[in-house]
Amino acid sequence: MPEQLQRRTRALLFLCVGTLTFGFSSVLIRLCALPSGMVASLRMLIAGLVLLPFVTPGIRAIVRGRGIRSLLPLLVPGLLLGLHFHLWVAGVRQTSVATATFIFATNPVLFAVAELAVYRRRLSAADWFAIALAAAGGAWLMASGGSGSSLAGAALCLAATVMFVLYLVASEKVSSGTPHPTYVCLIYLAGGLLTLPLALARGEAMTPAWTDGSAWLALAALALLSTLVGHASNTYAVRFFPPILVSFTTLLEPILSSIAALAVLGERPPTAEYPSYALFAAATALFLAARWVRGRSTRSRCSTRGPAPGKSCRP
Repeated sequence: MPEQLQRRTRALLFLCVGTLTFGFSSVLIRLCALPSGMVASLRMLIAGLVLLPFVTPGIRAIVRGRGIRSLLPLLVPGLLLGLHFHLWVAGVRQTSVATATFIFATNPVLFAVAELAVYRRRLSAADWFAIALAAAGGAWLMASGGSGSSLAGAALCLAATVMFVLYLVASEKVSSGTPHPTYVCLIYLAGGLLTLPLALARGEAMTPAWTDGSAWLALAALALLSTLVGHASNTYAVRFFPPILVSFTTLLEPILSSIAALAVLGERPPTAEYPSYALFAAATALFLAARWVRGRSTRSRCSTRGPAPGKSCRP
């Protein structure tokens, strides 16, 4: 039990660091002059190649012990994450950083659907109220008109959010039994290789931006920070926490992204969007507080009487 608690604490720390890091991804995307499809695929390939020398022994061990076919299910989350990045990069470039990240931050509403349809988990009244606050924040944003938003950009960001939800659900299903560094390395390589033809088919390899040093710096930051630290942390956390809990931590990303966009790009979100900040922050605080209280109650019950019939000791 102490070991499991230690792992969950580590996962929570990873999640916090990942949320802080991922908050800068939208700004880095805007700073990178490479075509959107190349940015999406190359950030995954670079992250995967950086990890590859460290996880090669683990990959060999898996192939020897379980066969190469055991790696095939990892293509699914890899492809979903690759499509998420392609849609997300394209969407961010057609709208403002604040609008893009606010749309993405409505993902707990989609995770609520997954909780009911995929996991058959019942949500508490506090969960539903937090989801309602998140939905209200998204609705307020759209009603206020967004800052520099476009219908096409908003649609792409919404589609990217759907792909992210599917990616985290798939990760929880297939990541068990594979060491985390090995897992993320394989899905990054798979996602980058499977989606790179989409960029090549659009002729994006012919861009003159290959000689732009600042574009490469922004791409490297996307690969090493936003991808290798940010997304990898979310993927690690989903091994120990329900995906909907992980999704609620992303509600803090619009605030971080807006601060970064103001400091780096001079993009100031209009005052009309500020209530969305408050609603998302309140939703996150309420959800996490309710889960913490429920977790303490569950641990106390299980330590004295064990799990009730038909119940789990997992908070």
